[in-house]
Amino acid sequence: MSQFSKSPDSYNATNMMQKQLENAIVNELIISGNIPLSVVETTWFRNFMKVVHPKFAMPSRTKVINSY
Repeated sequence: MSQFSKSPDSYNATNMMQKQLENAIVNELIISGNIPLSVVETTWFRNFMKVVHPKFAMPSRTKVINSY
């Protein structure tokens, strides 16, 4: 099992904070910041988000593409 798989104390997909963080990553980093979509799959970014907000469940690149 991956070290980044969803843990029991992570937000579920419908949680408001989960959605707000996902939207911020897409709108502010990827779109406004012109950062490649692949950032959500990098180890350094996943580690960074675990420090910033440990309960956040990082979406996959596919989920980001299909959600927005």
